[in-house]
Amino acid sequence: MAVVDHGLGPVPLFGGSAGDGARFGQSYLAQGGTVRTNAAFLTFLRTGCPVKVFSFDHLDGGRGRWS
Repeated sequence: MAVVDHGLGPVPLFGGSAGDGARFGQSYLAQGGTVRTNAAFLTFLRTGCPVKVFSFDHLDGGRGRWS
């Protein structure tokens, strides 16, 4: 993302991840009937609507487990 960020300039970047629960082994992305591993999607959106980026995760910091 550092390379993309450098090339885009002052465009806010945010993202997410495709996970496999708490196994941290392998996840899958599907596109156009093809399922891929070891891959990422990069999507550009342009809108006239106001956008607010928020953050949350599903980890319970006290137990180190997925909630």
